[in-house]
Amino acid sequence: MRARVLILWVAVAAAAGVLSVAQVRRCPHATFDRSADARRVEAIPVERLLRDPAALLVDARRQREAVCIAGYSRARAVLSLAAFVFAPIAFMLLGWHRALERLLPGAPRPARYAVIGALLSLWLWVWGVPFDVAGVLVARALGLSRESAATFLSNESAALGLQLLAGAVLAQAISTLRRPRWSLRIAAVLAPFAVFVAIVVPLWIAPLFNSYRPMPASPLRDAIERQAQRAGLLHARIFETNLSAQSELANAFVFGFWKTQRIVVGDTLLQRYGRDDVLFVLAHEMGHAVHGDVYRGVFWSWLLGCASIVLIELLEPRRLRPLPPERRAIGLLAMAAVLAVLAQPLGNALSRRVEHRADAYALTLNGDRAAGVRTFVRFADEGFGQLCPPRWATLFFGTHPPLGERIAFMQNLPDDCH
Repeated sequence: MRARVLILWVAVAAAAGVLSVAQVRRCPHATFDRSADARRVEAIPVERLLRDPAALLVDARRQREAVCIAGYSRARAVLSLAAFVFAPIAFMLLGWHRALERLLPGAPRPARYAVIGALLSLWLWVWGVPFDVAGVLVARALGLSRESAATFLSNESAALGLQLLAGAVLAQAISTLRRPRWSLRIAAVLAPFAVFVAIVVPLWIAPLFNSYRPMPASPLRDAIERQAQRAGLLHARIFETNLSAQSELANAFVFGFWKTQRIVVGDTLLQRYGRDDVLFVLAHEMGHAVHGDVYRGVFWSWLLGCASIVLIELLEPRRLRPLPPERRAIGLLAMAAVLAVLAQPLGNALSRRVEHRADAYALTLNGDRAAGVRTFVRFADEGFGQLCPPRWATLFFGTHPPLGERIAFMQNLPDDCH
């Protein structure tokens, strides 16, 4: 059985590699000059930006390439989800839970649950790392990233440490599901924990992956501060970060609470986009802060987590409850993995709604429709962003509205994607 599981892991890793190689070799991707594309988009008259369909504004060749590349990316994502669900089953097939029973016979039950949770998290990482490697190699081949091997290994190490801790905590939580309504007690305990994570992640976890420094004084900084004041973000501090360490794509975000709130601008956005476009992107991000999307995200994450715990308690077979922790935890965590995959479309739908509302707020705060269209056209060109992906792909993988839909919204025109 061990040989079969090993062969299956090799087959999954090989499939991820084959899909990645095919994506790079079969999908045309000519050398892309970002500066030339920026000049092309900047030269489009405002009248055309607000009138022409998105398909006439983007780089047509780049869009054809995007359709091919997106297809292989989705195939790799589906395979990754399948591997994520199968990994706990493979753990049981290998019989490692029985080995842990012999190694920790006298240990307290909470300690045994924590150990099995951490080890299963490590096992999930083993099954997921081929897809992480494939994703980085494809991004580098397509010119979307210049992440070095050292940076990749550093980020993977930090992510693995956090994953091990999360696995231990999750296993401890579900270990108490032994009596009716215990799930409701866990839900009450998870609420302050979710708020704590929302505060800790941006302040102490994010710096593990990127460096942050205050933005130097400049006319752009002054404009950002004035826009933040109009949005009511009176305590927000403005930072720069080296997002180029992982990606060539432009981005920015706002996170934190009250006096810990930060407006963070990626170096790729600062270096490649004009003043108006930067302000529009930040207006979108400020919309998240104004609408309390951080708080809403914490609430929805907590609510979905509670629903999952209640379902696990209701669906757990009775014969599973008296089993030793090493066996029971694997079954419960496998159920949690399946529920996480099934809940993904719901989470994506909520995310798309939040992003659309932030786009609407950006128009209210900033009012520059042309800057919004330019920004999304360049996002499509630079990131192989498919204007109108299939509906099923948006349902299962789309955390943001399709770019074609967002451009039409900026233009106040009917959505060409539907």
